[in-house]
Amino acid sequence: MDNQVVAEALTLTLIGVGTAFVLLIVLMLSIKAMSYVLAKFITKPMVNRTERDSLATQNNKDKVLAATLGVAAYRALLSKAKSE
Repeated sequence: MDNQVVAEALTLTLIGVGTAFVLLIVLMLSIKAMSYVLAKFITKPMVNRTERDSLATQNNKDKVLAATLGVAAYRALLSKAKSE
């Protein structure tokens, strides 16, 4: 390989790695700044505990119902296929 090609490849690699590193640092600092601002201005929780618990319970009930209906539909298909 030509030395010029190797040098250019190394330069481009370093530029790419440096750019990615800088962008990740900027992203990390912006997340840290946003969390600091939110902690300063928002002191109460967005959703109180009883609402959060009831939402989680309802979500679990919905998942159980969906799983039950899925199993029932699958069993119906299996029994229909066996009878034919």
